Amino acid sequence: MMPVLVPVPRQTPPDPQPERIQFHMVNAVPAPTPSAPPLMPAGAGLPAGVPLQPDGLVLEHEPVTGSAVASGTPATGLCELGRFGGLELGVWEMTEGGMYDTEAEEVFLVLSGSATVEFLDEDGTVTSVHDLVPHTLMRFAAGTPTRWTVTSPLRKVYLALPA
Repeated sequence: MMPVLVPVPRQTPPDPQPERIQFHMVNAVPAPTPSAPPLMPAGAGLPAGVPLQPDGLVLEHEPVTGSAVASGTPATGLCELGRFGGLELGVWEMTEGGMYDTEAEEVFLVLSGSATVEFLDEDGTVTSVHDLVPHTLMRFAAGTPTRWTVTSPLRKVYLALPA
């Protein structure tokens, strides 16, 4: 059955503005209630035209081990979302603690959490220090040695050149 528009008689005295007619839908199928975009399992990829809430992804964390540990007991999680324009697209997270890393050619946007990233010379000398908080956009050059100190679980979405 097709929806039909029917005029509704005015219930109030006329006002000085021109006559306005209200319409109500009769025999119409109710509109679906809006809902949050679907959550996708980690590693499911990002199909075109499908929204994704990266904060809703459940990431499996693995402990940082060996000489990569700078302090505490940090762990990292990763959800690879596929390729975009030849670049790797994904969501990465690190729990509280410190770790050493050698960066890929990458640009990222911090979604949540807080951290400090220190850029290091080859001998380990700190050359610059940057605070990372939500909405920080940053680029790394491939091969840059860094030390991360995460004070609140940090989650970022990234685009990186394939290794």
